[in-house]
Amino acid sequence: MINKHTAGPWHLYGNEIQSKDGALICEMRPHKYAFNDAVLIAAAPELLEAIIYAFETLDISTAHKRDQDKALALLSFAIAKATGQ
Repeated sequence: MINKHTAGPWHLYGNEIQSKDGALICEMRPHKYAFNDAVLIAAAPELLEAIIYAFETLDISTAHKRDQDKALALLSFAIAKATGQ
């Protein structure tokens, strides 16, 4: 899977989220949840990496079929949304 986004990790500096080389990813405008939203955005590359790994390595022998199907569907949706597919 090819990532079409600025490589992580991303870091929060004040109201800006920057890449590891200092490129501006986004700037948050002040609002009630700005800090929490910024933390979540900054975690995006690692979250995407984690869900791709989970999707690719989900242990089908320990999950019930219904739970496995739901997990795979949720992971697939999140990966598609994060990668713009």
